[in-house]
Amino acid sequence: MVICSGGKPEWLESWLKTPFYGGRKCKTHMNQYNTIFCAVCMGSPVCETCWQKHHSKLHQGHVVLQVCSCSGRAAIDIQEMKKYMDASGIQVYKINGKDIFFLNPIPKRAKDHHHHDPKCQTCKRKIKDSNYLFCSIACKNYMSTMEYKMEILEEQPTRKRKSTGDCSSVGSMRKRSRKSIPSRAPFW
Repeated sequence: MVICSGGKPEWLESWLKTPFYGGRKCKTHMNQYNTIFCAVCMGSPVCETCWQKHHSKLHQGHVVLQVCSCSGRAAIDIQEMKKYMDASGIQVYKINGKDIFFLNPIPKRAKDHHHHDPKCQTCKRKIKDSNYLFCSIACKNYMSTMEYKMEILEEQPTRKRKSTGDCSSVGSMRKRSRKSIPSRAPFW
């Protein structure tokens, strides 16, 4: 497994951006979605039939991921994903007796405005269990990327800004002074 800076696989970004169930089906097998992705080649996904007939021998020894559909959204088996990345903190869903992760965030609904409900740390969508921090792999990936960037920024020496005059004039950035006394519209 090839890990890039930040402790995540190099192929993760490309894999998360791949539209598995976005209406694109296999050109040869019209009734099948392209669900198999080679993480080494990072090419376009292929359907199961094409994989078995043409691609399985070409990609021997490669990291191959197969997504499944859950409520019309791309998901992956937890055990498969745990081989390649730290999956702690991601909301687990159970579909047909199988534990899965969603690849991308759940679509936001208008009624998800309860302040007491647990929410995803990245996209603020509702999560079923407060033990989890993220609703999808993409949200965890985004947060880990942001944390990594923050670590890099903290390690770099800070530059001092040049002062351009006295610091006491706070209002000097305004073109006009503020209104002095607030007044209300008269009640007629």
